[in-house]
Amino acid sequence: MVAMKIHPTRMAIWITAALAALILFALAAVLVALPAYMQSRLIPQAAHALGLEPETVQVRRIGLWGADVGPIRLRSGGSTVFSIGALLIDYSPASLLGGCIQGITLVAPRIELSAAAGNIAIPGLSLPASDGKNDKATSPPDLKTLIPVGIQWIRIEQAEVAIRTDRLRLPVMLDADIDTRHLNQGRLSGQVQLSIVGNRVSLDAAISQPDNLARLVINSTGFRLQTLDQAGLLPESAQINGMADLAGECRFSIDPPAVRNFSLTAGLQDTRVRIHSTRIENPPGDNSGRPPIIVAIQGDDPALIQWSCTSFEVTEPAKLEIAQLSGVWRQLPTGWSMKADIRALLAAQTVMQGIELKNEMPVDSQVEALRAADGRLSVTAGVAAGGELSLATEQAAISAVNVRMNIEGRLDTGTLGAKSKLAADSLHIESPALAVSIPKPTINGTITLASPDDGEASTFSARTVLSDIRSWTGAANLDLPQLEINASGRQIAGTAPWHFTANLKTAQAVIKDPGRKWAASGVSLDMPLAWPPPDKGQTGRLEIRGIQWNSRRLGGIKGTVKQRAHGVDMDLRHDSRLFPGLIVLMTGGTNNNDAQLEARIPAYELDESANLSRFFPAAAGILVKGRLTAGIQAGIRGGALYGKGHLLLENAGLRQEARQLSLDGIRLELHMDDLISLKSAPRQSLQIGQLQFGKLAARALDVNFQLERGQTLFIEKAAVNWCNGRINTSTVRIAPGVDDYDVTLFCDRLNLAMVLDQLGAAEASGEGTVNGRLPVRWADGKFSFDNGFLYSTPGQAGAIQLSGTEVLLSGVPAGTPQHTQLDIATEALKDYTYQWAKLNVSSDGDNLLLALKFDGKPNRLLPFAYDQSLGQFKRVGGSGQADFKGISIDLNFTSPLNDIIHYKDLLRQK
Repeated sequence: MVAMKIHPTRMAIWITAALAALILFALAAVLVALPAYMQSRLIPQAAHALGLEPETVQVRRIGLWGADVGPIRLRSGGSTVFSIGALLIDYSPASLLGGCIQGITLVAPRIELSAAAGNIAIPGLSLPASDGKNDKATSPPDLKTLIPVGIQWIRIEQAEVAIRTDRLRLPVMLDADIDTRHLNQGRLSGQVQLSIVGNRVSLDAAISQPDNLARLVINSTGFRLQTLDQAGLLPESAQINGMADLAGECRFSIDPPAVRNFSLTAGLQDTRVRIHSTRIENPPGDNSGRPPIIVAIQGDDPALIQWSCTSFEVTEPAKLEIAQLSGVWRQLPTGWSMKADIRALLAAQTVMQGIELKNEMPVDSQVEALRAADGRLSVTAGVAAGGELSLATEQAAISAVNVRMNIEGRLDTGTLGAKSKLAADSLHIESPALAVSIPKPTINGTITLASPDDGEASTFSARTVLSDIRSWTGAANLDLPQLEINASGRQIAGTAPWHFTANLKTAQAVIKDPGRKWAASGVSLDMPLAWPPPDKGQTGRLEIRGIQWNSRRLGGIKGTVKQRAHGVDMDLRHDSRLFPGLIVLMTGGTNNNDAQLEARIPAYELDESANLSRFFPAAAGILVKGRLTAGIQAGIRGGALYGKGHLLLENAGLRQEARQLSLDGIRLELHMDDLISLKSAPRQSLQIGQLQFGKLAARALDVNFQLERGQTLFIEKAAVNWCNGRINTSTVRIAPGVDDYDVTLFCDRLNLAMVLDQLGAAEASGEGTVNGRLPVRWADGKFSFDNGFLYSTPGQAGAIQLSGTEVLLSGVPAGTPQHTQLDIATEALKDYTYQWAKLNVSSDGDNLLLALKFDGKPNRLLPFAYDQSLGQFKRVGGSGQADFKGISIDLNFTSPLNDIIHYKDLLRQK
């Protein structure tokens, strides 16, 4: 045998080649067997360990220069919950020998997530239970040993994460590049591109364990907000449009895990947000457009977040510019709290139909909220409007100074409860017919709103006590010491209408009208109200303890008030203190913006004890009697006062014994077209059967008159029977403040003898009549006659008999021609027939001057004889001797006017 000697070098080559061949054979065997093993054993076993079932598992290729696995689908309960189109592993023999894989690409992974009760999970996935021995919940994994094989990168392409809820499915598309080259140094970084409802969102993340720092940056440009609504991510009551640019950053400590700082900024452009009836937009801008709304969130602790928002505009239901909005959110051991400060500007605008805000007004608000561990939410808010709030409606203008509101609310198991206080420094309400001023008004209220689903009732209550209220309408003023209003409301179910009840109560109010010299005191009202207005409401009470007019106490008013569908009804009664037994019955009410009152005096008999001085102080001692009925209709229509009425006085009489005044058979009928201006209808009637003024007596006075605006009395015509004849007057207007009037009395067929007798000239009788006119003047409180005259009818003779004329001779020396002539004239007039007669009437101061002229003859022989020695007649004794065929007589009489008619004392003030 020959021994072969093998060189050592060659031996090493052979051994190496053999080992290589063995390795290649083994590797070939692995590459052939591994796909089948992964497909039939490895992946299905891993799926079963997670509680999932393999639906499709395919390994397409595993080679020396890479692997291609997929598709893989896993399901739970018959539904696919995870799938991947391909898992591509890039490597080479050299990289494998170096213990490194170049990269891994996941193509089109799909995963279904379920969201419920605030948790997100993979349906059907069950993770292995931990034994608890090696848990380090507070320590993150070491990146250096996280992956035993070196990997330079991991890429995810066309991934879809679908999140399902009970009402929607939200797909999120994802592409990611993860740089794992420095894992051995404890560093990891990557970029993620998300597509959320068609919007691109970029995430940049980096982890550095040596620096104990992690960083996440988020960016998105042109995020279309309306896609959130289209995807069903918003409540049904909310809509949003516009574009958003997002930028955020968060820094973490890795071990222990903690947030170092974070910030997120959103710039909203062309924004339109609608929540129920509220609409929000970007603030007004210049020609370049509206500026964006910048929302910022930042903090150094996730349990303490500061947030702010630049200005934006609320355009509905009211136009409000939010100038500044900022606050703080704090996580508490038992919940969370929040504080917010809001500065806004309320623009001048039409707030709602028929209500206009006349001026812009700054509004500052502070809101605090606290949510407890049991879910209860408490909120307090304070709102202050600076300056004057000025509102205008079609009927009124309302202004309030420094309006403030405080609210405390609580949300508990779907029920919202709140109480509030509304206050102002002053409140003023003014309409064409009414003005009201209230200092320091305050309203306190509570409300409870139940969930529509729980079947409980929602309730409301409010109370206000207002003091020192002043109101005025025209010349009338109202002083109201206190007004108390209590209101409550109830809603049976969430969809049912609200029903409200209230009670309005006043006491000791005073109403005054100095111009018309009347006042009402002790005005009290107790008025139940309801809304919706009932057809017939509950009965309330109205009382006016005392009414005064011209310093006279007239009595009070009592009665009931009752709400109805469109207003208030009243049923009242006045009992007079001036005239015992006289009552006034009043009915009326309000209808929308109008009000009406009807009052009537049932037939009332005035007896002789009714002294007019109770009503007119100037009429002291004047007693009246008669039958009185009256009625008025008054109210407010279209913001204006109106009123009309009527009065009928029948079988009336008037007496003043001290002044020899007597009026009997009085009938006065008066219809007022306008009570407000005291204007009557034309041709009102006053009739008096018998009149006595001092020594003057007349009958059948008939006056037609009208009360005109401005308290002017227009005498249209007047006529009276006097001295068996008739006197008519010309028209005359008697106005307040005027003390100078001229009236002409037209006399027709007055009995001359009766005229002389009543005017105080002499006691007379006879059958002759006279006609004419008597100009009468009233000036400065005095009567006067200006050259009046009465004359007999031409061609008609008359007879007259005067007695008591001897007084005319007093003061004339006996024996003088003047005495003799006057003596003959007075003797002749004791029985005289005249062919014509004339009476001139004038006055001088307080004296009435009468100049009487006759042409006629005496009806008997006169006791005179002619004395030749004296050359004149002289009175002789015995029977008459002188027969006068004709005598012209001129006589002058003087009578004090006040003695005749007592005009000075007729209405003397007491």
